[in-house]
Amino acid sequence: MLKITLEEISVPMLTVWKWSEGDFKNGLKFSTDDAKIEFYILPDKYSLERGLRDRETFLNGRIVIEIENPEKNLLNGLVDSNSANSSRSAEKIHEIYKAVFQYVTFLCRWHGNLQYLFDGQGTSFHDLFYDDALSSSRVMWSLNNGRENLFKLKKGKSRKISPIFKSKNLLTKQRWDKIRGAALRGELISNELQELIKIKGKANWGEKRIPIVETAALMEVVLNNKVRLFLQDKGQSKTKIDSIEKEIGFSILINLFLPSLLAKSEFKKYRRHINDLDALRKIRNDIMHKNAKEANINQDIALRGINAAIKITSILDKK
Repeated sequence: MLKITLEEISVPMLTVWKWSEGDFKNGLKFSTDDAKIEFYILPDKYSLERGLRDRETFLNGRIVIEIENPEKNLLNGLVDSNSANSSRSAEKIHEIYKAVFQYVTFLCRWHGNLQYLFDGQGTSFHDLFYDDALSSSRVMWSLNNGRENLFKLKKGKSRKISPIFKSKNLLTKQRWDKIRGAALRGELISNELQELIKIKGKANWGEKRIPIVETAALMEVVLNNKVRLFLQDKGQSKTKIDSIEKEIGFSILINLFLPSLLAKSEFKKYRRHINDLDALRKIRNDIMHKNAKEANINQDIALRGINAAIKITSILDKK
């Protein structure tokens, strides 16, 4: 039996009411296809020392994963963090962590009726596994109730910089000046663009299914509205437009009507964005009709589709 314990990891932001120290020992217990899971909220040391208040908010937790007859590659990667299997073992563990995070969020929102639960982004791969991370999160493992071992990846071994510290997210003086200028000018964008930017924020942190479905639904509305105005300008009656609208699918909106809304030069310039949006539409169909799983969705295609939606909406807003 392989036991993996994730200590001091981020959990959905849970505010407990009139809990005592003993209540934190009552964790969630459930099973997945290949593991038994235990989930615990962790009170911080400071809160316990000063005494728990009636209302307390906690952000950290512990997850215990038990896998009977673990795959050889998973075990080899844990035993030797320098082996070729180590990164794949870490990825497997992080996938389980994200799945538990999402399932606990669902349980709290649905069965606990916590309608305003904020789930955040969870502990990143880097913070969980690299020995140079500032995070206190750690992964411990043991086999057949033996000695616990710390599992960390070494510096420079397929290391990924946290998105928070990548150049795209660094606030340079030039970017700050640009933001200040926009604030002074009182620049606004359409509600649709604002919503797409929010959706992209979720996708940048690794979510795929929900951002794809949300983007497709929003773009269907955007294109329908633009087509309606286009047909009105061409002299079509409201009755005729209503009738046509009921028959128009998302594919026709993207591949037939959208090019008609653009000038010939614009269509040539932005054709790749149309193709990227159409690729997102196909994934949306797989999600809706085939229940495509999060792990099987290409994040690059998802992000390109969302970026295409933003670009196309910004173009149409000017027309």
